[in-house]
Amino acid sequence: MHPSPALPIAALPDDVGVLQELVRGLLASHQAERQRNTELQERIDQLIRRLYEVKSDKLGQNQPGLFDGLEEGQPPEADQPPPPPPEPEPVPNQRRRSAHGRRKIPDDLARVTRTVDFTPTELSALGGEWKRIGEEVSEKLDYKTKFDSMT
Repeated sequence: MHPSPALPIAALPDDVGVLQELVRGLLASHQAERQRNTELQERIDQLIRRLYEVKSDKLGQNQPGLFDGLEEGQPPEADQPPPPPPEPEPVPNQRRRSAHGRRKIPDDLARVTRTVDFTPTELSALGGEWKRIGEEVSEKLDYKTKFDSMT
């Protein structure tokens, strides 16, 4: 900002033409300062975006834009599918990774089938004729001690 010479009010001229010229000069100076402030604010915004933007969103120099080469009103041309990726070469001595989640319950464990259903009294209280339309099967492990089998 350019400091303008401070004129005391008593030193202002009485001539209207000179006063109009002073006002025009002040308005031009004000407009120039406003333009400079706008340019500086744009530079600050650009620097902030560059500093804090997500780096993964940047396009590579050779990467085409999404709508490059399309003219308005024309449908995009059918692109040929990309070539299949090359098959990876087998790596010798590669250890097999263990599976995630629970292991399968061994087949040699004893299984008890338990059906949870309505009793005939409950079915008659509900009324109507009932049929089974589906079922859910699940397995649950239960620990039994040698004393449980004695009782």
